[in-house]
Amino acid sequence: MQDSKAWNGITINAGTGLTGGGDLTTHRTISLGTPSTITGSTGNSVSDTTHTHAIAIASTSGHGIVELATLEEVLAGTDNTRAVTPAGLINTTLVQNTSAISVNANISGYTLFQKGYLGSGQIVRPVLLYGRSTVFSDHGDGVGTYNITFPIALSCIYNVSANVGHSSNSFDIQLSCYNPTNTGFVVYSKEDTPNINPYYIIWSAYGYIFA
Repeated sequence: MQDSKAWNGITINAGTGLTGGGDLTTHRTISLGTPSTITGSTGNSVSDTTHTHAIAIASTSGHGIVELATLEEVLAGTDNTRAVTPAGLINTTLVQNTSAISVNANISGYTLFQKGYLGSGQIVRPVLLYGRSTVFSDHGDGVGTYNITFPIALSCIYNVSANVGHSSNSFDIQLSCYNPTNTGFVVYSKEDTPNINPYYIIWSAYGYIFA
């Protein structure tokens, strides 16, 4: 200092992550550098005229950054690290299977409905299960029994039903359902018209799971 003034030969340098500074021939400003874009892989660091921060990964127990799931990932149903948006969820119900399904294919699925309460206060989610199970044999005037397995186990089952289908209209097959459990039921089939091989059972069930 000379005569209560700073010597203009002194230089103020901005540190890492800052901008500005210079000699004291005029007023100087030191500013925080523009931060770099934060991603799921950045850490707490400074470099040159910028800086970054670490950010937590979102989980079921805490807030954080999360990647959005693609439609394919939503349909696969195996990823537990990405988030599903309302648009992504509704799109999964609009996807149509453009590949051919064999007449001999066994297919099944289920739909979960909004949570509700039992009289006891237990929270449950109603479930509609459905499917098609192909029967490969012709019984003529004989009978057959076929086990239907649900794609998910129910906590309680209310109702099961089954019908029959085939590419031909000339048949008369009688079906009945019995022995319903939380994981499936049995279809009893009596075929009165021969030579419709194969036919298939279209079935549905309704119940709930504990939420």
